[in-house]
Amino acid sequence: MNAHTGHILLFILVLCVGISACKAGVKKDSDGGEVNNDTVTDVLPKSKEIQFEGMESKNGMFDISIEYDDEGVGWLAYSRVQIPKFIDTKIAKSTDRGRTWKFVTSVGESKEDLIMARGKKTEGVWRDETPCLLFDPTDRKSRRWKLFTNRYFAAKPFKTKDRLMGDGTIDVKYASSPEGPWSKPECVVGNRSDCKFQLNKASPELANIRMITEPGAIIHNGVTYLAMDAGTNETGLGDWKNYRVILLASSDHGASWRYVGTLLDHSDSSRFGYLVFTGVSLVRANGKLYVLATPSGGVKKKNKAHDGTMVIEVTDISRAKVKRDKSGKPVIERHAVTDGGSGGLADYDEKNTGGGMMYSRLSLLGFPRVFRIYQTGSGILDSK
Repeated sequence: MNAHTGHILLFILVLCVGISACKAGVKKDSDGGEVNNDTVTDVLPKSKEIQFEGMESKNGMFDISIEYDDEGVGWLAYSRVQIPKFIDTKIAKSTDRGRTWKFVTSVGESKEDLIMARGKKTEGVWRDETPCLLFDPTDRKSRRWKLFTNRYFAAKPFKTKDRLMGDGTIDVKYASSPEGPWSKPECVVGNRSDCKFQLNKASPELANIRMITEPGAIIHNGVTYLAMDAGTNETGLGDWKNYRVILLASSDHGASWRYVGTLLDHSDSSRFGYLVFTGVSLVRANGKLYVLATPSGGVKKKNKAHDGTMVIEVTDISRAKVKRDKSGKPVIERHAVTDGGSGGLADYDEKNTGGGMMYSRLSLLGFPRVFRIYQTGSGILDSK
């Protein structure tokens, strides 16, 4: 399951420009999206903000990933933000089904560095963010817990053009317990020669991909599936028509990976009045698989940023197929939105009965703690 903090503030500013990307000749609602009478849209005003016992919040927490072990203990990976430089990964623990969480450990601290980039020495920081925590009980003990993160370098002065995500990777660390110790990172996805899955060599469909982020994983029928955002600009912003969510699979606990296909892309999001789907989680509920996808970049909508979470059934994960209507449009089972501001990037675990679906939210009015995590207390299909 999952969980983009590093560029969400800049993402919001760019998307607020109001780029026209709506499909012409399609019936719209009053807020710029296509009408879908079967979609349940509800606001989450009763959500409870999560406080992490034992950890200083800095500018807040974001990008959550929930996973439970065999003994019913809940584990939560998340990004902690320190504007404007640092983003790193933390892990918390719950023994009451997600009602409360206690900070446990740091995994992948964000650090300053001096590197050669763009032909010169460049000062900046390594960021380790958008974590995805996965429990793989049939792997050997030292590798049963897997933590996927997006690692990339951000140069001073930390503006959009200074994020070198084209050289970034999706890394994985292993542990026998989320409390650690965790192994050194290994590159899973990227364009480096040491990456297990080299994007530009794996498939002609991925030849133009320059940036990946927001990993989300699940195990189904003994196969590990890993979804992620993929874009053609190294900053992760722009060229929205080619932005997509791709899916990889592994039948050997992540030792090797193969390309499955595209789960969602711009042609899907634009039919609902958005530029992209982003920050997906792969989850299980009532015997079915679902994608929790955040629509973002609303065109002719009040919310130009992350606009809640859309729940979409996965009909055949082995072929990257989601449920669609006769016209090919994804069927949205539920669109859960926040009661104001940017929010979404949700995750869910059926065992998290005390906290239910959880999501991230950005509120500039709450400065300095602008990044926050909330729990709904309900399942992914339980509208309030």
